[in-house]
Amino acid sequence: MHADLQLRGDIFTRGSWAVKALTRYNFRYRGSGSVNLNFAFNKYGETDTKNYNEDKTFQFKWSHRQDAKANPYSSFSANVNFGSKNYNKLNPKSSEDYLTNTMMSSISYSARFGSGYNFTASFNHSQNSKSGDIDMTLPQISFSTPRYYPFKRKKAVGSQRWYEKISMSYKMDARNNLKTNDSVFMQTQWKDFDNGVKHVIPISSTVSAGSFNWTNSVNLTERWYLQSVNKYYESDTTMVGGVPVPPHTVTDRNYGFQAVHEFNYNSSVTTRIYGMYMAKNGPLALRHVITPTLSFNYHPDFGDEPYNYWQEYTNDDGDIIRYSNYDGMMYGYPNDGKSGSVGLFFDNNFELKIRSRRDTVNGGTKKIKLIDNVRFGTSYNLAAEEFALAPFQLTARTQLYKGLSVRYAGYWDFYALDTSGVRINTFVWNAPDKQSLRKNSSVFNLSFNYSLNSNTFKKKEDKDKKDYKSKKGTKEELEELNEHKEDYVDFNNAWRASVSYTLAYKENYNLTKNTMAYDFVQTVNFRGSINITSKWKIGGSTGWDFKTNQITYTSVDIYRDLHCWELMFNWIPMGFNRSYNLTLRIKSPLLQDLKLNRKRNWRDY
Repeated sequence: MHADLQLRGDIFTRGSWAVKALTRYNFRYRGSGSVNLNFAFNKYGETDTKNYNEDKTFQFKWSHRQDAKANPYSSFSANVNFGSKNYNKLNPKSSEDYLTNTMMSSISYSARFGSGYNFTASFNHSQNSKSGDIDMTLPQISFSTPRYYPFKRKKAVGSQRWYEKISMSYKMDARNNLKTNDSVFMQTQWKDFDNGVKHVIPISSTVSAGSFNWTNSVNLTERWYLQSVNKYYESDTTMVGGVPVPPHTVTDRNYGFQAVHEFNYNSSVTTRIYGMYMAKNGPLALRHVITPTLSFNYHPDFGDEPYNYWQEYTNDDGDIIRYSNYDGMMYGYPNDGKSGSVGLFFDNNFELKIRSRRDTVNGGTKKIKLIDNVRFGTSYNLAAEEFALAPFQLTARTQLYKGLSVRYAGYWDFYALDTSGVRINTFVWNAPDKQSLRKNSSVFNLSFNYSLNSNTFKKKEDKDKKDYKSKKGTKEELEELNEHKEDYVDFNNAWRASVSYTLAYKENYNLTKNTMAYDFVQTVNFRGSINITSKWKIGGSTGWDFKTNQITYTSVDIYRDLHCWELMFNWIPMGFNRSYNLTLRIKSPLLQDLKLNRKRNWRDY
């Protein structure tokens, strides 16, 4: 037998009901998967009151996984989750279902052939269960070639010439996208889709001169669209559907094939500078690596002749408004005006070498990263008439401890503000208050994740045993267990606990109030479980939001192993989804429909 079919139903005393169909299939050396179709009719609230509601919801799920032996050069997979926006809220199977606000689907096919040629095609879907907004991509296609050297000699004699290092490749992306709402999804027309094709040909070369590396690249880009926009200003009041519309900007769409060309040039010179401090006594050394990069780039003017990808119109105030004919298109459009900039940035990392008695291979020493990377610098726009100097930026990241990471980004402006808070083309040190730099924005993130269990204190060889092994059960049952460990109770771990903490601090300069605006977010979450005996297991999760001073989603789980039977209890004590669920069932997968269930969900409160 290659497939099975299960039909289930729910009936509630207040009139709610549901029908659920599940089929699973498995074809050897081809693939396996499942199809799940659910329909539910929910009644909730008090009858004859404004809080009474009736909802018809559905959910469709399809998962498919290709067997690894089917084809070594191509693969096909599907993970479809599509349905009504209220289905998971009104009919949750687990805490994760209730907390998930987005349903996502993906169907993809990929193949590789030749010497590095790749082709992929996919269908993607995302649906917000609160707003009903749908974002679909059908299809998305990409094709790429390996990097090759067109001027490289087949039979090289002597050293490699500089032109033999020139390389190029090709990549194509095509996409057809739709953004709509589930209330008007069935009225979709072809003009509602956003589509396009993008071709990219990067050409690059790197030349080494001593300790310096000089890199040059030219990027050729071409976009294909099936529509363009034309804007003009309607200065007269017009009637639309019997309603007067004041003067406004009108956007017309012109349908037809359009090809948009673009190219740019980039060049950079980089090297490395090493600094070392050695302790007089003992193997202690601090190493500092500085990587300066001097860069230059140039972009022609595609808004003027001969391209004319930008147009302009005049409003009632006499202001000239420039716009691109491809404003809002999928793969964007070339920038207006030419640009050329010079940038200077410094990347830094710090390492510490100390004595290690455990490591005898590397001379009894080990390396510790103090700071992964600190980057600072700025750039100057050669084509800009004002505000040519970009803000000075400083970014840093490091991992203080396993699971504890820190990130920072700050930006300082070289230009001053006038008395009304407007940015002016005057350096801050030339302004009346004579500052050094003016802080514009900064972001600080700290995240911590830590978990441990009884395996934490076991020997390393015991930790490496990731898959469960047993003489009991068939090979297929063990494979099912190892592939879906989260669906089974593991009594080998006496206990487990985890904590996660997130802190985010942001600063942004408010030009209107002429002051810094702050935003602070801080949350902590706990999750854990413990085996009281070899047959009893208790677990739960909770958290705290420091900004709102409220407890986050909380649940308690109790499990009892009754040999051939099992008893499960889930309790959500607070919140909209407060409920409890008590289930007694046979452990055998073939007889799990034989069960006793007592529950009370949010509809009963």
